[in-house]
This record gives sequence, structure tokens and C-alpha cells, in this order.
Amino acid sequence: MLNNIAALIGGAAPAVGDYESISTYTVSGASVSSFTLGSIPSTYKHLQLRCFVKLDAGSWIPFQLNGDTQTQRTTHNMRGIGSGSGNVSTGLGSTGDGNFACVADVSQWGSMIIDVLDYANTNKNKTTRTYYGFDNNGSGSVGIGSVLHYTVGTAAVTSVGMDITQYGSGAKFVVGSTFALYGIK
Repeated sequence: MLNNIAALIGGAAPAVGDYESISTYTVSGASVSSFTLGSIPSTYKHLQLRCFVKLDAGSWIPFQLNGDTQTQRTTHNMRGIGSGSGNVSTGLGSTGDGNFACVADVSQWGSMIIDVLDYANTNKNKTTRTYYGFDNNGSGSVGIGSVLHYTVGTAAVTSVGMDITQYGSGAKFVVGSTFALYGIK
């Protein structure tokens, strides 16, 4: 089953031993509005960032490669909310058009998985793929998205992070929010 799904999304499913932990960050002491995981080696095929988060205020959660906050991105997003159909969007340009990993409400634990495809390849622009979801007080919210990061260009990705201040919401990641970066062979 897993190999059938993987074939639909672009390749064979990685084996359990194909994932190696690069770094982990857990919010402790006080809530934070941003984090960066750096010093990423170029020895893997792809990267995967696994997140378990809760915010102290509802917000979009933007995702960054190499500290990029520029506005040239092509985005696709599809989200389902509760029993409703949610929304579908595409965008070109500003961060508000979809440079985000997740949309989260206050006090809801949620999860995100962000794939950074061919992150070390210096012959093409960088693409990310995101899967996310949170409980939303029983009504649920799930989504998928992709972003083509033009302003990162063809440079190898050496850091990943999130900075909620990009959207001006004032939201922060609460204590216990965890971000784990893996390399995929």
C-alpha cells in the first residue's frame, strides 16, 4: 500500500532506515515566534521537517529556506475544515499567497510534515511539499500544499525555519512545540 501511494506522489517509499535525524528543537522556558535549524549537511536526497505545535494565537505559520522572507513564490494549497469543503488556493508573489506550512487556531495541538525536495541540488529551484492538520475543537482541519521558492534560487538549502512575525499576528509557538529535521537518503 505504501509503495502504491509513494508511486502516486513521485517515487518509491523510503525504507525505515533511510531517515536520519539531523537536529531537533523543542520550545522550552518561554514561547517563541521563530526558530531556525541550520548547518544542514548536503549528504541526503531530501529533507523532512516533522512538527508537533501549538500556538498562543491563531495564525498562518510561514516556512523559510535559508532565512528567506522574500516574496517570489508559486504556491498551491488545499484545505478541508470540519464537514465543510474548506478552500483551494494558488498564488504567485507575496507570502500571504501561501508561503506557509500550516494554518492553526489558538490552543490546538497540530502536526505538520514538510518535505524539502532535492534540497542540495544546485541546478534547480527549491520546492517544498506540506501536509498538516489539527483538531480544531472536534471539527478538524487538514491540508496539503506546495511552494516553489524562487528567491532561494538554485542554492543548496543549509537552514530551515519558521517566523510567525512575517504575518504580524503576534502568535508564538508555546512550550512543548517540537521540530525534528530528518535527512532522507
